Amino acid sequence: MHHDRLKDFFVPTFQLRQGAVVALSWQWDRRKKREIKHRAFGKTVLFTDRQELEPQRIVEAYRSQARAEEMFRISKSRRPGLWWPASHGTDGKLQVHALYCFLAMLMIRMVLLRLQERHLSIGVDLLLERLQGIEEALVVYTNGAAQRVLTERSPEQEELFISLDLETLAQQLGNTVLNP
Repeated sequence: MHHDRLKDFFVPTFQLRQGAVVALSWQWDRRKKREIKHRAFGKTVLFTDRQELEPQRIVEAYRSQARAEEMFRISKSRRPGLWWPASHGTDGKLQVHALYCFLAMLMIRMVLLRLQERHLSIGVDLLLERLQGIEEALVVYTNGAAQRVLTERSPEQEELFISLDLETLAQQLGNTVLNP
């Protein structure tokens, strides 16, 4: 059963010109919003036959289900490095591709758990976007010497950089890390 609770406290107003919407505004009915929120939002009834589990463990299992479902959604996405595109000609190559994809998912999950330990909650899309924004530059001096340098990072990127201890990895790979 589908219930659209927003329509009960969210009142949109459209401005039409020749049958086309040219402006949209809305207004909240705070009293109705509070009433519906206390009556309906945030309440979940869990049914289980696992009587040996403590109530806290049942709630934790229910909440962790969303994380598992997110990983399945990610695995089905068409991002490079994940399952798609799986267009290999032989079973052996497809099995190797599946192994790579599994390892990529495992690494993503490990990164997310590490961030969670440090009280950073971030989705996979945003995580990948921010990490891809950390760039490496090759600085070549007039005397012919060269130095690999990680460029400056945004505050959000710096937070990830520190939380994942990427400075150690970057230095092991021979990079000079510019600090903000």
